[in-house]
Amino acid sequence: MAMAVIMFSFGGLELVGITAAEADNPEKSIPKATNQVIYRILLFYIGSLTILLSLYPWGKVVEGGSPFVLIFHALEQQYGRNGAQYRGADGCAVGLQQLRLLQQPHAVRLGQTGQWPESPAESG
Repeated sequence: MAMAVIMFSFGGLELVGITAAEADNPEKSIPKATNQVIYRILLFYIGSLTILLSLYPWGKVVEGGSPFVLIFHALEQQYGRNGAQYRGADGCAVGLQQLRLLQQPHAVRLGQTGQWPESPAESG
């Protein structure tokens, strides 16, 4: 467990270093990105917990258990459906991944022939 924490911490630090080296104005962009992390945590983690706990009584969430697992288990019992029908987000993610894999050979071919379109940052 400790090794996983160390690896992800080092990976994050390395990513910050690479971003700082490649940024046009690192004095401005790195603090801005760092401050946005707080808002992203609030939006994705706290926001999702708020939505899910509004669907399930928060007093029934036990200590040491995942509220996500409890809520989906309760929905499964309440509506009598199996867990496979709650895989909408997973299905979308897999579909998008497959779409990217289908486009990859075309992108490689365009890159090899020099026909890959420029990004707005490169053109301007």
